[in-house]
Amino acid sequence: MKVMNAGASCGKELILMYKPTKEEQETIILTSEADYTAEVYTYNKPMKRRLKQLSEKFPDMFYQIKDDGWGGLTYIVPKKYVKINSPRILSKEQAEKATARLHGK
Repeated sequence: MKVMNAGASCGKELILMYKPTKEEQETIILTSEADYTAEVYTYNKPMKRRLKQLSEKFPDMFYQIKDDGWGGLTYIVPKKYVKINSPRILSKEQAEKATARLHGK
């Protein structure tokens, strides 16, 4: 945790500004078997952007419930949209085609 003292040395009101470390900037997905929703707490910028877009497009299903003031946001999302996918395994031929497409061949 990094705490910065802004203005204390010049006789002004003490203001503490907190900047979470990279280790503290985490993503937590919380749900239970009884819930139909999941709570997603994240500092991840791409995930926050995606959750914001979804909340604008589908406000009844995706919505922000908290801003911790340090960059972490908490959203409620339908649990059925929380997925962990297995890696895609390509055959040798598929890998060669993908490489050729990537290099413009």
